[in-house]
Amino acid sequence: MLVEQSLVGQSYLANFRKAAQRKGIRIVAEAQIAQTAQDVGRAIRALHEAKPSALVHCGFGFGIVFINPALAELDWDPPRFTSTAFQNAWINPIMWQALMGWTGIDQYDEANSVGQAFLDRYESECGRRPQYCVPVVNHDVANTLLHAFADAYPLSPAASRRH
Repeated sequence: MLVEQSLVGQSYLANFRKAAQRKGIRIVAEAQIAQTAQDVGRAIRALHEAKPSALVHCGFGFGIVFINPALAELDWDPPRFTSTAFQNAWINPIMWQALMGWTGIDQYDEANSVGQAFLDRYESECGRRPQYCVPVVNHDVANTLLHAFADAYPLSPAASRRH
């Protein structure tokens, strides 16, 4: 786990830990990194020594910038996963290169039948079909929030957070 030192990084980590526990995934190591482009060599070396089967990044993504070069120094090419950070690839060539080899969990997937059904409805209503992940991701986020609010009892901020 590569965790950006930010509220977002910590929040993603906390939720990943819960999901990992539910799915029987063992986290073998965690390393903190800056949320901006800084030296990540020590963190990458510590993870390399722990021999994880994959790397998971938690944060907005600017901390990823020097991870690939640090991996190359170790001649290490593990599967790499990140979240919304993947959407930063378009910003500039530096971010594009930094995210090469990473899998973004919110990438557009034509095999996602729920996403395709949403896009079918969208195209029917709007006359066009987006070919990128944001509309499907926003549909999923809105759906999650609607279920949380509908299931919250009593309807309060605390109850909404629990669901």
